[in-house]
Amino acid sequence: MTRRFVMALMICMLSSACSNQNLLISGNPAAENHLRQRADVHAALALAYLNQGQTEAGRVEAQRALALAPEHRDALHTLALTALAQGDAGAARRYFEQVFNATGGADDFTLRLNYARFLCEHQDVSAGRALLEHAPDQSPENALRIQQLLNEHCAMNLSK
Repeated sequence: MTRRFVMALMICMLSSACSNQNLLISGNPAAENHLRQRADVHAALALAYLNQGQTEAGRVEAQRALALAPEHRDALHTLALTALAQGDAGAARRYFEQVFNATGGADDFTLRLNYARFLCEHQDVSAGRALLEHAPDQSPENALRIQQLLNEHCAMNLSK
């Protein structure tokens, strides 16, 4: 009898703790930081899988990161690249737009380059060129990367 009571009490406590997880995390900087770190790990795994050509595994890991941190820039960026690699230009465009408009997205130089390249390769050359020409970091190294992308991807698609 006592054993059943203890088991029932433990189940009740566990189920109540699980259902109140957001209440425990909300407003708790340490818990929020822990979730962010877990999201960072999933986003890093997503990119690693994508770089190995394992697009579905990359997509799953990026989705896991977003479940923990819905506006995770790296996860959204990886989902855009994954969708592109899987041939889903519509989803890639939506993810690129979402991540570019997220906090700090427009300042992410690598994201800006990837988004501009996507636009140029998908017949939106003027928008791609505008993204590159208005990049916030115009250091000599980045200016060279911008010019290369303009020449290689945007210029060749002007005739399409």
